[in-house]
Order: sequence, then C-alpha cells, then structure tokens
Amino acid sequence: MEKSKHLRGFQGIFLEDEIEQQLIALQKKGLERNIENMHIPFKFGDIEKYPEELIGRKFIIKVTGYASDGKNSGFSVKLPEELKPFYKSSSIPHITVSIGEVDEVKGNLVNTAKLDFKPLAQPIEIQGKLGYFILGKGMSMDNEIINEHQIENMPKNVRILLVPRYMSKEELSEANINPSATVEAEYGEKVIKGEQITLAHHTKEYKSNPAPCNTPDVPVLSDDSTIVISHLDLDTLGGIAALMGRKKDDAEFWKAAEFVDLNGPHNLFQVGEEARKKYIAYQAYQANHTNPRFTEITDVTSIVLEHLGIIDKVIDGDKKLIQEGIEWDEETKKKIEECLVFENDNVRVFNSPNGIFCSAAYYSKKQGKVIPSTVTRNGKFKSVTVSMADGGKKVSAKKLVQELWGNEAGGHEGIAGSPRGQEMTEKDMQQLVNAVNERYNKINEMNEPIYFEPDGISLND
Repeated sequence: MEKSKHLRGFQGIFLEDEIEQQLIALQKKGLERNIENMHIPFKFGDIEKYPEELIGRKFIIKVTGYASDGKNSGFSVKLPEELKPFYKSSSIPHITVSIGEVDEVKGNLVNTAKLDFKPLAQPIEIQGKLGYFILGKGMSMDNEIINEHQIENMPKNVRILLVPRYMSKEELSEANINPSATVEAEYGEKVIKGEQITLAHHTKEYKSNPAPCNTPDVPVLSDDSTIVISHLDLDTLGGIAALMGRKKDDAEFWKAAEFVDLNGPHNLFQVGEEARKKYIAYQAYQANHTNPRFTEITDVTSIVLEHLGIIDKVIDGDKKLIQEGIEWDEETKKKIEECLVFENDNVRVFNSPNGIFCSAAYYSKKQGKVIPSTVTRNGKFKSVTVSMADGGKKVSAKKLVQELWGNEAGGHEGIAGSPRGQEMTEKDMQQLVNAVNERYNKINEMNEPIYFEPDGISLND
C-alpha cells in the first residue's frame, strides 16, 4: 500500500494537567467523562506545519464563557492576536472539558462549538502550548515528525531545467524536455506550460494568479518529474519548493516575497520588520553567490537545492545570515549611488558593471526628492531594466519595453526589462531612457523633451 502523502490529526493549543484540573473544577455542570488531552482545536484533517518560532511555545489564553447541555460541557476562549491567522475553524474557539449522554445520545467533541456560551463573571487566564496530535504518532510539540515525513515523501530525482528563451512544445520535445510543471517560465507574453501545473502570474493569461511562492495548495510532484523555469529568484524558488513538498512555512516571509516581486524592492519598507530582515538576508546571500548568465538550457537542480537550504535557515532566523544581510544592505546602498550616471526630473540612470540591483534607487539625494523612474544597464548580463516608483500607474514599464523590443521583452507594469538572453548595448539604454522621458514629459505637459546625452560619461563595463 502506498504511504500517505499527508499526516492527519488535530492541532491547536494543548493544556497541561494542572490547567485541565482547573477547568474541570470550574465547570458548573460537569459531565461523566473528562476529556484526555484537552485542547483548543484550530484544525482537524491534514496537518499544517506551524512556524518554528511558534510551535511548542506557551501562550496565554483568556477563558471567557461556559456552557453545558448534558452532552457537552466546555468553555469559550479568546486567542491572542498572534495566533488568529492560524485558527482554521469556522466555529468559535473553545475547549471541550467533559462529555455525557442524554436520551441515549452521547456527546461528541465537534458539538461543543454549538453550545450557547454564557459569559463568565470574570474571565480567567490559562496557559497552553501550540502543537499537534498526529494520528498514529501521538502528541508533538515540535516539527521533527513533520520534517521527517516531508523528507520521506519528497519526490525523488526531480530535474529542474532553466530554459533561457521561449520554446514551443515541439522544440521542447525535440530537446527531450517534457515539463511536469513550470514556474515563472514566462517570456514576454509567451509561457511554457507544465503538464500538471503552470505557476505563472505576469502574463495576461495568468495575471490573476498569486505569485508562485505564495500559491496555495500546490501539488507535490511525483518521482522523476521535470520542472522548467526561466530564471532564478525568490519567487521562483518558493514555487519550486512547494512542488517538491519542502516549502518551509512562514506566511509573512512568502507574502513579502510576493509583495516585492509585484511592487518592487523600493516598497520593502512596507513589509513587517521581521519578514523584511529575512528577505534582505536571502537577497544578500543571492547577491554574493551570483550564478552565470544562462544562455543555454541548464540543469540547475543542485543550485536550487543549495538556495532552498539557505532559505530554510533564513526562515528559521539564522542570526549570522540576518546580520550579514543588514551589513550587505547598508553597503549596497552606497554602491548603488556610485553607479549613477545621469538623472533629471523624470529618470535616474545607472550603469551597474557588476550587476548591482539599482532599479529601486528612486530617491535623489541631490534633488531631495523621489524621481518617478529608473533605468539600469546591467553590465554583467548586458540587460536593461526600467522601473516605476508608483508601480506603473502613470507609465507601464512593460508596455514601454515591449513597444521598443517586442513581446519577448517583459515583466509587469512596475518593472520590466529587455528580452531574456539578448545582449543590450549602450544605445539600447539611451533609447529606453529617451522613451521614458518622452512619456513623462507628455504627462507633465512640458514643451521640450529632455534627452539623455551620455557625452563624457563612461559606461565601460
């Protein structure tokens, strides 16, 4: 018989013996059988893994009401705000303390939530630990069982291929590539689709989808599957991790990854401090372990697994990686300004010989204000990127690059770039800067367009 892909049971806040006895005594109408392993049920069914920083922790819970109908006796409770996102039941949070029988009908734990709870004269505080009761394995107050289960059920021999340009189904077949799934395999408006699932969110067909790193209910692939991607970034890696059944839980981290992917890193300040530090920590690692420009179909499985291991450490709050991220972020801001070659009221232009990400550097210290756009030439990869501070509300970055270089150029409204794998020259950058200027000049109803003239400016790579 095939092993189950899911652990099942119930999960929530579990009480210690002393608290159980306290609640038994507090009942006004206790019943025949006291419940073992008293708990506040958050969810029943497939176990959902809690973040490492929460599992096994003690939380203070307020007991607010009591009810008993002869079959069920229990209390209503109020959860701390920190736990509310993890409460997956549609019923009121509660604790079943004892059950009985009325007219030969026995009480059932699931019916406690239906009781008419009356407020206690004075709410009381109790403590409980966040954990699991896993069927066939028992109580667990850490993620060890879940981690072992994930490793055992992780698909074997998964191949991850980076395909740098769009290929038709026929071309893929000729190259002996049959993608079970694809993750952000988007090339302008063209998409390579997977047989089982296509995780994409930039092109018209998929723009209503969440980012791959934040897509719920992603199926775990079977052994010997192939995943096709177009590039390596945090969003792509999160989608791959989900397909491999090894995506580490941290809702705020993955929300941050999606938010930055859609809105640009210049909006990272809007992300919560903890998630922001983790995001920067991974970006620091990625920047210091930059891969070569992939111009041919490349098996990147080992690279992906290495990066997923770092993401796991970051999510767990690795202090060394977090501190390295803080230091890298400060140093990078200095290096970005050193790449500035031109700016006016419409655009800041950067030449980044070593591939430093400059697209989010909208603030001009010289002018003392935010400039609406940036254009960056990545000297390492010979690519050009345009980015909009307002996310593309006034001018669409994607439309600009596609008007200049066709549908294989792409991205989205807030940030977009030249076609993947196509080397862009200094003239291409000038062309894009001029297009940006003209578009903003029209919006501002200026009479004379301001053109970028790089005379005397060195753009040597």
